Amino acid sequence: MDISYRSLDRARQGIYGQNSFRGVDKDILQHYFRPYAQGYELQEMIKSKVQFSYGNLLQFKAFQEYDIIFCRNLLIYLDRDTRTQAIANLARALTPDGLLFVGHSEAGCLMNTVFVSAGPAKAFVFRRHQPTPAPMPVVPQPSPSVKVVAPPPECLLAQAQLKANQNDLVSALSLCQAYLQAHPLDSSAHTLLGEIYQAQGEIAQAMQCYQKALYLDPVHYSALVHLMLLKQEQGDRAGAMILQQRIDRLGHREN
Repeated sequence: MDISYRSLDRARQGIYGQNSFRGVDKDILQHYFRPYAQGYELQEMIKSKVQFSYGNLLQFKAFQEYDIIFCRNLLIYLDRDTRTQAIANLARALTPDGLLFVGHSEAGCLMNTVFVSAGPAKAFVFRRHQPTPAPMPVVPQPSPSVKVVAPPPECLLAQAQLKANQNDLVSALSLCQAYLQAHPLDSSAHTLLGEIYQAQGEIAQAMQCYQKALYLDPVHYSALVHLMLLKQEQGDRAGAMILQQRIDRLGHREN
C-alpha cells in the first residue's frame, strides 16, 4: 500500500538493481529472479501473489487488520502530530498479537507510545502493549545468600535499549550512562542516550547527545535523523535542511 501511484507502478514491475542483492545467496537469486537489463526481475509466480493498492496511512477506514506490517522510512519524515496519528492508526490496523517492523532510525519514534519491543534490539520489531494482570502476592522465603556478579559493560547497552523499549526511561538512562563510562566513544550509545532524553522531554540534552554522536561518527544515520527532526520541530529550517542533505547523500552512497 502506498500513497503514490507512481511508486505502486514501479513496485508492480518487481525490477531491482544490482545493489539490492548484496549478501543475497545466489540460489535464492536464481530461483526467484531472472536477469533483466542492469538488474533482476522478480519471477511472475511471486509477483502474482502480491496485492498492490493505493492508500493513505492517515485514513484508517481504508485498512483491514494485519498480522504483520512493514512500515519503513516513513515515520521519520512526518511532523510530531502527524506521526502520532500515523502510529495510532498502525496500532489499530494490527491484530492483537500483530507485529510492526520499522526502520532502524524509527525505533525512537515508537518510544512512549502504545508499542513495546517484541524481539532483538536490532530487529526493530514492535507489538502493542498488552496490560498484564497484577501478580498474586508471594510470601518471601528465606534463601541462601547468592553472590551478585555485575554484568560486563557490553551488556549494559543492550539492557538500556530494552528498558527504553519498555518505556522504563529511568532505568534506561542509568544503564546507558553506566555503559558510556566504560565506552565514552560509542556513537550508538550517545544516540540512545539522546533518544532517552528526548522521550523525557529533555530536548537540549538530547540534541547535545546527537551532536556528540555525530562528532564521533559523522555518518551515524540515526543521530542525523533524530537531530534533523528536532531542528524541524524547533523551527530551525536551515539547520534541518543541512542535515537532510547529509542524510540524502548517505542514502545515495549506501545504494
